[in-house]
Amino acid sequence: MFTLWWRVCITTILSLSLLVVSGYQWVQLVQASVDVNANSYFIGVEPQRLHYVKTGNSDASVRVIFIHGTPGEWQNYSHYLADEQLMTQAELVAVDRIGFGKSSANVSPSLATQAKLLKPLLETDKQIILVGHSLGGSLAAKMAIDYPAKVASIMLVAASLDPSLESPRWYNQVIDWPMIRWFVPEKLLKANQEIFSLANELEKMADDWSNLKANVHIVHGKEDKLAYFGNAEYAVQQLVGKTVSLNAVVGEGHFILWENQELIKQDLLSLIQRL
Repeated sequence: MFTLWWRVCITTILSLSLLVVSGYQWVQLVQASVDVNANSYFIGVEPQRLHYVKTGNSDASVRVIFIHGTPGEWQNYSHYLADEQLMTQAELVAVDRIGFGKSSANVSPSLATQAKLLKPLLETDKQIILVGHSLGGSLAAKMAIDYPAKVASIMLVAASLDPSLESPRWYNQVIDWPMIRWFVPEKLLKANQEIFSLANELEKMADDWSNLKANVHIVHGKEDKLAYFGNAEYAVQQLVGKTVSLNAVVGEGHFILWENQELIKQDLLSLIQRL
């Protein structure tokens, strides 16, 4: 009986873990569905070498920098990088955050370190708009806080922002078990490493939101089950007295970036045109 109980427990844990992994793999499939004719570049040297791509109008007065979540890579934004309207209106840049894509292999859970690594992309005469999804939204906010004179606007899409809501979930704990890690793809293990540090990283930011000078536009699905809608409400509270707008989208969840591309595109075009 004891042996049977353990078999049932292990089978259940493995099944649930594989469901989570499958969900992330489905997202990866959705993300990389458009070919993009973009030039590839690198910043820095190993072990902190960052890869990014650039497309769009190099003569435009606006640079849009797209920052992916976890796990992810620059192709998360392939639809937007290939969009003719956006390509006409702005220079478009999408990064591989450290640990992902063609950037250096080891992740850095520190948002301050990641912001510093991306700072060279802010060194331009163009006006900067940061677009961040999920943990990429956490990083976009951190960059705007740390480099307020460099960032004109940020667009936070389903962003993780409230430290009280971003503690590791049960499946993060399970994935970290030695017996489970063997079955989990490397990208998801790296994502788990970032997620275990995220609440603490957001807590470090809590007293610094007043430093942010950029215009802030938040897009968040009301039915988001990964980064709860409370994250958007938290950001609005932190930004009292700032220029902030919230598009609370009924019926949308965490994958709004891919499932409602037209909404995201139109909100971004509006941000560009207001600069």
